[in-house]
Amino acid sequence: MFWTLLLAHLIADYPLQSSWMVRAKRTLGGLTLHVAIHIVVMLILVGPALPQVWLPLAAIALVHFALDAGKNVVMRWRPHWVVSSYLADQALHMITLWLASAWIAQHTPAATPLLKPNLAILLSGYLLATHIWFISERIFTHRDATYQQELNRFALVRMVTRGLLLTLFLLAGRPASTSTGSALALSLALPYVTGTCRRRAALTDVLVALVAAGSILLLNAGQ
Repeated sequence: MFWTLLLAHLIADYPLQSSWMVRAKRTLGGLTLHVAIHIVVMLILVGPALPQVWLPLAAIALVHFALDAGKNVVMRWRPHWVVSSYLADQALHMITLWLASAWIAQHTPAATPLLKPNLAILLSGYLLATHIWFISERIFTHRDATYQQELNRFALVRMVTRGLLLTLFLLAGRPASTSTGSALALSLALPYVTGTCRRRAALTDVLVALVAAGSILLLNAGQ
């Protein structure tokens, strides 16, 4: 159940959290909407197991609301804590999901979510390598104006390329798939050819895709 809850969190907290939502959730109405989106995504992915796990899902939603409200207070108090508040916030969300999944495993072990763990892990890995890394890197480099400009300029093409690189690493050892993926990846190499920070971008994207691939393979091997 943990991987399903994690995937739901990643979908709602990244692709479904636009720049408008980031600003809006500083208000009560915006924060309520943000948490409501989380609830809807969880309900969809939990699927047939909902009658058995509605209580921990409600607890996740309440804790999420409290954590994000607390983050709003911290950021008004210490607006320069950009990276630390981001990391702390996500770490606390992960702990909440782990505790909820542990409760589910103990009290309703037969609860079966919509997706199998291997698929939830795979989808989470692709999200991490693409959109989530874009948001995270933008936060980590918020003080580097030059890199921020290129990061936003090449955001889409770099996300697609990281997804292709992840696919290549996952398909390592399969010549036909690797050669096709290589051609596609090379066709999207624009930010690594023309960008001022092209070497940094290329190295970062390769490492992110490699770590994501290794994590997916390792986690799926343990299922």
